[in-house]
Amino acid sequence: MVGLGECSVGECPSCDESSKPASSESCGKCGTRTRTVTCGSDGEWVTSVWGSCTGEGVCYPYSTESEPCPAGFTGQKTRACSSSCQWGPWWSNMCKEESHKYVQIGTISKSSTSASGCPDKSQMNCSGNGGSDGSFSCSLDKVGIYSSGPQSLVQEYLQGTSYNYEIINETITAGASCDSPNYVYVSRPSIWVTCSGSGLLTVSGPLYQCQ
Repeated sequence: MVGLGECSVGECPSCDESSKPASSESCGKCGTRTRTVTCGSDGEWVTSVWGSCTGEGVCYPYSTESEPCPAGFTGQKTRACSSSCQWGPWWSNMCKEESHKYVQIGTISKSSTSASGCPDKSQMNCSGNGGSDGSFSCSLDKVGIYSSGPQSLVQEYLQGTSYNYEIINETITAGASCDSPNYVYVSRPSIWVTCSGSGLLTVSGPLYQCQ
C-alpha cells in the first residue's frame, strides 16, 4: 500500500536534469561554497541552504591597495590582486626620492658683556676688521682660538629652543640640497661675531632648517 505523498517504484515523477540547480559556486576571494540538490517526490528539485565559503585567498580579484612609500620617499606605492586572489608585487616606481633643501627659518641674536673687554684681535684671523679700542667684527669660523666664547653664545641661544641642531663649518645657501630633514643648522662662516670696546660680545646670523 502506497502512503500519502509516496509513490511506487517507477511511478515517481523524475526531475529534469537539464534544469538541475548547481550544487557549488564561487564565492568571496576565490573560494567555493556548496549545497545539496535532491529530486523531490513532486518532480521538482529541492536545494539546501548554501554552506560557508571555504578555500579563500587573501584579496578580491583585480582589487588594488596603496600605502605610503617608505621613509625618504614621497608618494604612495600600489599593488594589485591577481585572478587567483593573491597580492602581486608592490609598484615601487611610484615612489619618488624626497628632495630636501635648506630654508632660512630665523636669525640668531645673542649678546654677552665681558669684564675683561674684547679678546686680543691680533691673535685672531680677522685682520682689517677691528678698531684701536680692541673692538673687532668677523665671522665665527675666523675667531680661531677664541671661538669657544662666541660659539657658547650660539649654543645658549639654540638650547633655549626645541631644535635638533648642528653647528657646521660649511657655508649654507638657502635652496641647496640637504640630507637630514627637520634638523636646524648654524654655519660658522655665516655667523657674525662683533665685540665693542666696552667688551660687549654679540653673535648674529641666519638659522637654516633642512626641509
